[in-house]
Amino acid sequence: MTKLSEGVEIDIQVYMTSESSGIDIKIGLKGFPVVPEFNENQLDPMSFIKSIQKSMDTSKLEALATDWRMMTRAEIKEYKDANPD
Repeated sequence: MTKLSEGVEIDIQVYMTSESSGIDIKIGLKGFPVVPEFNENQLDPMSFIKSIQKSMDTSKLEALATDWRMMTRAEIKEYKDANPD
């Protein structure tokens, strides 16, 4: 992980989808003083979330679906268009 300068934090948005449940979701992880390592081949969103936010309980998400995957860039655009902040 890369440590950020004093006074700098980053927020991470994880966009996930489940084909079986039809659920699309964005999870906001906030206030990181480091840039987490991310392997482009790390496609399992639960593993990614747990690797950077060890205290996060993902059991409710895992109970909703077992086929979570990261959204593609096109899916993220569609999600943002349908769900403006």
